[in-house]
Amino acid sequence: MFAISNKIYESGLVEWCHPDMALPVETSNDPLYPQQYYLNNTGQNGGTNNIDINAPEAWAITQGCDQIRVAVLDDGVEDHEDLAGRVLGGFTPTNPVNGNGRPEGVNIVDQSGNCVGRVGHGIACAGILGASHNNSIGIRGVAPNAQIVPVNILLQPEQQVLLQRG
Repeated sequence: MFAISNKIYESGLVEWCHPDMALPVETSNDPLYPQQYYLNNTGQNGGTNNIDINAPEAWAITQGCDQIRVAVLDDGVEDHEDLAGRVLGGFTPTNPVNGNGRPEGVNIVDQSGNCVGRVGHGIACAGILGASHNNSIGIRGVAPNAQIVPVNILLQPEQQVLLQRG
């Protein structure tokens, strides 16, 4: 390709010659990805171009794996199709410890057997962390292949409301 453009240039018939180059373009069918300026800021929300976490560059290296487990310490994590199959059993740290030396896994706010949040802050954090890519749902997560471990650290519903307002 360069040999041809060099021959054209060297012929003296043109002042400049350069081949067209095909470059990979990142595409996503996740509808809210263009609004996630913190992942790849192109100035789309009026912000400064390229002030972000360089997520596309990181994703070119790795998108994590199911051996990576990340705890989300918040108000718990609800089920969501953007995290399907990657939310592990969570717990509340103040629960009694079972025979395995681990908390029982009971959400002490509502005494349920799961760590489901009430105000949605935990699921929002879990989505930013690990939402699936290119599934036509919501957003893209930073580590879409990581496992999520929800930890409900808010003991009273009032604390959850304060978190939502904060």
